[in-house]
Amino acid sequence: MWNGSWGAALSQRELPLWARAVAAALLLFASWWLLETETLRGLLGYAIAPLSLGVVAAFILRGMHLPLGLWPNGPWRERFSIGTVVAVAAVFAVLILVARPYRLPELAAEVEPGMAVLIVVGVVAWGFAWAFVHQRRFLPWYGAAAAAALIPFLLAVFAVLVRGGPGLCVLSTAGPEGATCGATVIEALVFLTAIGSAAALVTTELAFRRLLVGHPDRAGLALVLGAALIATLWSLLVTADSRLFEAPWWLAALGATGAGSLYVLSGSLLVAALYSGLVFAGFEALRVATLTVEGAQGAVVGWEYLAAHAVAIVLLCLLVARRKGILRGIV
Repeated sequence: MWNGSWGAALSQRELPLWARAVAAALLLFASWWLLETETLRGLLGYAIAPLSLGVVAAFILRGMHLPLGLWPNGPWRERFSIGTVVAVAAVFAVLILVARPYRLPELAAEVEPGMAVLIVVGVVAWGFAWAFVHQRRFLPWYGAAAAAALIPFLLAVFAVLVRGGPGLCVLSTAGPEGATCGATVIEALVFLTAIGSAAALVTTELAFRRLLVGHPDRAGLALVLGAALIATLWSLLVTADSRLFEAPWWLAALGATGAGSLYVLSGSLLVAALYSGLVFAGFEALRVATLTVEGAQGAVVGWEYLAAHAVAIVLLCLLVARRKGILRGIV
């Protein structure tokens, strides 16, 4: 997947607002239609919905002669290193295997044929990004993305341990009195972050951040919020039919806003993909690691989880408004 040059994009116009509105409608329609097409859904699974996002976004961007923007515009390495691509792929493979999904059927069920394709393509894109561009200047933003996603997760874990209740599986999937979990919370977090960050880069980030928000240097808070609204509508649309997307609408809205904010602040889709992967991996890890007794599961998260995410998003939005403005890219 060749990214093209951001530098060349700076001399071009981005998609006008009306074209982004048409693109948003096309993204929503494509996902809905493909989910309703039983043949394709049976072949690729419910991952056909995010797969359609990447395909539609890539066709629109390349059709308009715009770069995909899968990696930022430098600082470029002196030469492309295939060893870096292999090393990045190895890191993803280790993270996936350490979680032992082959022993945890609820995690293994996440990797449908379509999702496997997305993971492979996403890992390759991550590898090419690191092979083309030095990542040192983006390390603080990777840290900010991890903190914004993991602090609410850690607060939720702490709250469950303090309040008692159904409890979490931390070291074992077996609990007291016959209670069980689909996976331990750490295994689920590691596994889902790896596959989520890989798949998000070539699907949701490409569609809702690169395509709808546009070039990060030409986007303000209004575009971030507008793209987040479309992403939330998409989440509501696919959640009705797919078990792959069980996050509540408010988490989809907050996650999309946070990813868009980090994208325009850092200038890197990779940072946004890491954040998205961590946010939804954290929620899903809490869900599958919550002890269940006779099929009854307790509450997954409490108010502190929502509050922590909301505070992080407000801070990110304020930072975007201060550094990028509110109406940049619109007027």
